[in-house]
Amino acid sequence: MPLVVEILSGSRRGDRLVLEKPTVTFGRHPDNDVVFDGSIETQVSAFHAEAREIGPGRWVFADRGSSNGSWAGAERLRELMLEGRVEVRLAQSGPRLALVPLAAVPAQAGDAFVTPAPLPQPPGASGLDPLVVAPTVDGPAAAWRGPARIGRLIVEPSPPGGAPVPRPPPGEPAAGRASRVGPPEGDEVPPWQRTAPPPGPAMLAGTGLPVTTTQRIRAVAGDMVRRSSRRFWTAIAVLAVLLVGTGVLLALVVAGVVSFGEAGAGAERAQGAAPPAVIDAGATASAAAPITPSAKEIAAENRDAIFLLGAELLGKSEGFCTGFALTARILATNAHCVIEMRKIWEALGNGQGVYAYQNEHPGVKFRVLFALMDPGYKEDESDAIYPDIGLAVIEGRAPREVRLASKSRALELHMGDHVYLLGFPGALNSAESPVATLTSGIVERLTDLGQRMAPPEGSVLIQHSAYTTKGTSGSPLFNDQGEVIGINTGYYRGESEQQRLDPVTGRVRGEMVTQDLQTYAIGMRVDLVHDLLRLLYERIPGTREEDSPARSP
Repeated sequence: MPLVVEILSGSRRGDRLVLEKPTVTFGRHPDNDVVFDGSIETQVSAFHAEAREIGPGRWVFADRGSSNGSWAGAERLRELMLEGRVEVRLAQSGPRLALVPLAAVPAQAGDAFVTPAPLPQPPGASGLDPLVVAPTVDGPAAAWRGPARIGRLIVEPSPPGGAPVPRPPPGEPAAGRASRVGPPEGDEVPPWQRTAPPPGPAMLAGTGLPVTTTQRIRAVAGDMVRRSSRRFWTAIAVLAVLLVGTGVLLALVVAGVVSFGEAGAGAERAQGAAPPAVIDAGATASAAAPITPSAKEIAAENRDAIFLLGAELLGKSEGFCTGFALTARILATNAHCVIEMRKIWEALGNGQGVYAYQNEHPGVKFRVLFALMDPGYKEDESDAIYPDIGLAVIEGRAPREVRLASKSRALELHMGDHVYLLGFPGALNSAESPVATLTSGIVERLTDLGQRMAPPEGSVLIQHSAYTTKGTSGSPLFNDQGEVIGINTGYYRGESEQQRLDPVTGRVRGEMVTQDLQTYAIGMRVDLVHDLLRLLYERIPGTREEDSPARSP
């Protein structure tokens, strides 16, 4: 059974790992499963402690002969049985950890609920599609129900046995929404959904799933940033002085105080004419239609359509991904986030536990009934990039939806275009009071999933510069018109090696893996969202808003 490791203090405070292996090791050495920064956590030994599964769902935490010991409260320990949530320290003043065996998580208590109206079963829909992830085989994905009224704490799939299912009163208006996503364009299935792409470089670190390489890289990243910060600010100061000097010189040239021969004469001849940059900007502004909304307007329009996807374990809510409303009941996210949902459902075994928490509305949550992931996505250890798109169907109705760019609009995306990301960074997300973060950047590169040059129809992999981190997986990428042009999937950080020299002898003492400070954020173009939405409509009848009995005249 998986073991949840929450780091409560120290340089990795806020990290949460779900590890599925019989032995989980802790220490400063890179070979550990949970690696700590040796330059910060100096009291942690190289191989400090471990957690072992001694039976199904039964774990024991043991010290590995560390110098400063492992502690539970004020007691130094050798071994400790993990029963429910247990907090330990690596050294008395070292990092504090919470260890939670998922098999020990109790069933969640039923909350207040609003039940949706049932849909008649379509012919031959007795089983679940293998691409559908749901809590149980006979659960909501096998018997989809139509829209329900907006409710707080909507958690139950159906009323008690024999009880009638309440329907909205006739004529009751649906919750207000900005727009509705229509059927996706085109009937062809793109080749990137039928065959796996060729491998690319290692990527997608920090996606919310346990990746040992990412843990090792993250452990030394903070040290590199601290060492380079002084040089960075020195360079900024020098650059500022050069810019000021250049500005003064240009002002003197324009004023005629300083002349450079023909250049000065050219400047005199140009007096009275508008600067070319101003003329070009005016021409662009006059031709632009429609008016481009500001970043502030994009955030205001979509704040109610953004959701923190999270789990409730032992009465505590933890977010792990971002989702956004395509329709009143369908959220878009990543395929690797759908896999995280599946792990939680398998661990709890009661169909509860996964919720969508509405942005800026504390206490408002919608239970996730089931989810679908792109048929081309694979969870493996290769370097290949797969279509990382998923959809989650919620119980209840989202109050607002995003405006999804059409496929034809997606083909107009180019390198240098602005993008805006609205999501929940891992270190800042809070299920109790979710508040999304807005970041911006540009499109740095467009390729196919194999990172090769491709025509516009196949250039679905977006490399962008908007800041991303763990938790922003599944966040929408907006264009300048406020339309969702893509979905964020993760980021790639390269590795390099540095030699450590003895300051006295000058000899090489060893090598360490360091983190490249350049981060390459990765997203998928909106085409893939359209294709998966069409697939959901085909596989699960009744999920399209127009097909629901509640929308029939």
